[in-house]
Amino acid sequence: MQDGSHAIFLSTMGQDAENVPEVLVKFLKFVKANLEESQKDFGDPYVEKLQRDIQKIKVSREMGRCYMMFDELIAEERKEGILLGKEEQMRMLIEKKLAKGLSIAQIAEHLEEEEETIRKYVEKLKEVSSK
Repeated sequence: MQDGSHAIFLSTMGQDAENVPEVLVKFLKFVKANLEESQKDFGDPYVEKLQRDIQKIKVSREMGRCYMMFDELIAEERKEGILLGKEEQMRMLIEKKLAKGLSIAQIAEHLEEEEETIRKYVEKLKEVSSK
């Protein structure tokens, strides 16, 4: 990123557990789990701590209200993350098609998008590559 920070995208839908640290795999399984599944033993100290902390929060009414606000915040962040993921996918597809020599009109047709949308992505790609 331009400010020197890095973005790491984690997916609970990943299927390459052999090449991912076991601790991370267990954490992502916990994150993906529904309410009932999230209470099982994941065999990881960090997940156990999260489970204990969540239980304490649920016990407290005041924290329950905060939990609701936090849940809403998480839902909003999830939506934003999905949108960012879709934008990143679109950017990658456009880059690949440009590398193959396709025009903006051809890319728009292939991706079933408006030419203006593709043009904006291309302009952003040019800005990034010129820096």
